[in-house]
Amino acid sequence: MYERTLALPSHFHSRRRLKFICGGNGLLGQWIKWFFFMIVTAGIYSFWVVPALNRWVTEHTDFADK
Repeated sequence: MYERTLALPSHFHSRRRLKFICGGNGLLGQWIKWFFFMIVTAGIYSFWVVPALNRWVTEHTDFADK
């Protein structure tokens, strides 16, 4: 996977390797929690799952050369 800066002009783009720094157990726990909240709120919480998933993946991703 490569990181690409979208806010800069095209001649400033850098490509750096990314690595995932967490195992699948943490994500499984999050899915269990999100599924529970979706059941309790009759599916209303599902609108918050996608942003929460994106935030979780971003928090557990780092540059490979770091």
